[in-house]
Amino acid sequence: MSQTPAISVLMATHGEARYVQSSVESILAQTYTEFELIIVLNALADAPRTYLESLIDSRITLIHNTENVG
Repeated sequence: MSQTPAISVLMATHGEARYVQSSVESILAQTYTEFELIIVLNALADAPRTYLESLIDSRITLIHNTENVG
């Protein structure tokens, strides 16, 4: 993204995060695309973390917390 996005979407995750993939896909599929998606991984389990780290999209920023900080 070449400029500051008009909208920031913040998503916090914790534990198994059952619906992480469908939530991220829904956000990225929006017709309005001028946004950034900031995902906070709050001591996230391996499977959802691996999925999130595999995403290649310039709108996504991942923040890793090794323990749940709320």
